[in-house]
Amino acid sequence: MQKIYNTQDLKRNFLDIWKNSSIEDRDALVNFEKKEYFRIKIEEFSSPEFSFEKILLAYHSYASIAYVTAELKVNSKVFLDYKQKKYMILSYKKNSNPDTCSIVYSNIQNLCQYPFFPVPVMNIIDCIESDDVINNLINYYNKHAK
Repeated sequence: MQKIYNTQDLKRNFLDIWKNSSIEDRDALVNFEKKEYFRIKIEEFSSPEFSFEKILLAYHSYASIAYVTAELKVNSKVFLDYKQKKYMILSYKKNSNPDTCSIVYSNIQNLCQYPFFPVPVMNIIDCIESDDVINNLINYYNKHAK
């Protein structure tokens, strides 16, 4: 693993963490638990561009999306802030090309106005990797769901 300065480093390190994690650790990442355990594993790879909190939140999101798209979970609760106050519930859209998810519920009103609108997984990931996840998701919906 290496210091994280960009999204490619972020993804590469995630794959290392994921491959070397137990099923219990993967579940904890999906459920956004055991933060201190993950702090020990990834904090040394943080940088000014990617703080520990931002990395862990992205890894939680990646893991949640992986579980949904692999259909290991019907819905996955994805936290959008480190304090676990803002979230969205994603559902996989079967037989879609490209792979898409929909936000079936969010406690952010602007994100749950179109509960069955398909969003390509890569677009969700792009928003998650940004510095302003919530506003980027809202902007995506405003631009594409009208």
